[in-house]
Amino acid sequence: MPSAPWAVASANYTAGGRKIQVITEDEEQTAEAAMRKARKLIESDKVHLLTGVVNTSAAYALRDLVHEAKVSFVCALAGGNDLTRKKRSPYVRRSSFTSWQLSYPLGQWAAENVGKKAYIIAADYAFGHESADAFSENFTKHGGQIVGDRQAVREAPADL
Repeated sequence: MPSAPWAVASANYTAGGRKIQVITEDEEQTAEAAMRKARKLIESDKVHLLTGVVNTSAAYALRDLVHEAKVSFVCALAGGNDLTRKKRSPYVRRSSFTSWQLSYPLGQWAAENVGKKAYIIAADYAFGHESADAFSENFTKHGGQIVGDRQAVREAPADL
């Protein structure tokens, strides 16, 4: 059982004297599915809190919806930088990392400990782009040179 439902169950589905109901949906790793399911949760189920979301593009897609609906969203895994920076909202919080936090310090370390030239290969979606940008920014700031880059698309195995 994932930790959030387990925590709620261990508290006998109550908090502050109020009953808690856990409703789960699958974002399906797409912005479209995340929006469809979040609209249902907000408009039909009348939830007070959304949490989860692994896919950064899905988290970005939800940002305006939760902001306009004034529904709290705790981004548990998606690393999108702008959720809590440029597109900050009082209704959006995160409980984990950003892609910048993981990659920016690595740029300096690589320039100082590995070498001064790098070829960037990153996943071709929001998290990969943001991670590559953060690494490159700090790598070049510390004397490194990016000699090329490529976004890699990883196809899901047919039997997944």
